[in-house]
Amino acid sequence: MKILCIGADSPFTHQVLRALEDEGHEVRWLNERSGASLPLFWKLVRKVPVFRRVRNMLLGRRIVSAAENFRPDAALVLKGTSVKEPTLRRLRSMGIRLANWFPENGRREPYRGWLNAHIGLYDVFFCFDSELLERQGDVPNTRLVWLPFGVDPRVFDVSVSADDREQYACDVVFIGACYPERVRALFALQHLNLKIFGWKGWEQTELANRYHGPLDVCESAKAYRCAKICLNMNLEPPIAGVNVKTFEIAAAGGFQLTDFRDDLPRVFEGGREVAVFRSLEGLRAQVEHYLADEEARSAIARAGHKRALRDHTMRARVRQMMKILNPKQ
Repeated sequence: MKILCIGADSPFTHQVLRALEDEGHEVRWLNERSGASLPLFWKLVRKVPVFRRVRNMLLGRRIVSAAENFRPDAALVLKGTSVKEPTLRRLRSMGIRLANWFPENGRREPYRGWLNAHIGLYDVFFCFDSELLERQGDVPNTRLVWLPFGVDPRVFDVSVSADDREQYACDVVFIGACYPERVRALFALQHLNLKIFGWKGWEQTELANRYHGPLDVCESAKAYRCAKICLNMNLEPPIAGVNVKTFEIAAAGGFQLTDFRDDLPRVFEGGREVAVFRSLEGLRAQVEHYLADEEARSAIARAGHKRALRDHTMRARVRQMMKILNPKQ
């Protein structure tokens, strides 16, 4: 198939693009957030409504022009909150199948409002959160399909040097953005050798001395492999779906301790392929338990890694997508 892929310049997008190409599809990528490499420009665009409208209008023109030149069978939008209804209708008028794989928590604003307005504009809407399937009756012209995240194992197959181990080794590592519930959880573990990486914001908390800056995907894989416990915390409010880190930690071969979500048992077996906590008290107890049991940590990390490589690759996800977008293949 010929696929026009619309998404931000992110590891998620590039893994999808590579998987599509590996599966033999002809792909063209259009960067939804062109200009994001200029932080001041992007910040201005996001904050000034008139600039945002102009940016969205120009993006729509770029998408239509790309579709006219490339003539794809389908357009796959990854998130695509800047892709507006007139653009989607124009693509449909050209006979292009429209699909979205949406990677955000749909209970959080502004995504909740965006979903209400846009989920029904696509032929197929791939949901990493199975709760969204309950909305099928509200969007009869859109097929809702549960599709959890996947990973490209090659991205996480990294070698770890002695210097890497010195930099990343710790009792507990957390990689992610700073939110109040995460600060509370990590504050309860501050008596341990705790290292925090990720987006800025941690410098303004009581855990500033545990924050070590951002990491790229390769560096994150090394950190997951070097830490005794890789902590995963999904965003609030709770949804059924599990985040991409659930799969990244396993693909890197790290021991994962994650908060429970309803979809988790559908992708990993708790207690055997990942360790699970359900409360702050449970988190502390699980951390203490697994820090004292290296054999259990190693067994769970190996089992999680094996499951990720067997069932949760990006190529496997792309195959599922294409069977739905091109049922004749």
